[in-house]
Amino acid sequence: MNRPANFFAKALEMLQAIREVAASVEGHRAPSTRSLNILGIPEKQFRAIKH
Repeated sequence: MNRPANFFAKALEMLQAIREVAASVEGHRAPSTRSLNILGIPEKQFRAIKH
């Protein structure tokens, strides 16, 4: 994959992860581990947050 295509693929992947985590938090559900990893959020720390 060339550089611009790779950049846009990663950007879209990150936007999807942001959307998924935000929707999960708003709906009082646990977000996927994959989405947390994409955003660089340690799952253990996220789970320790009291919503």
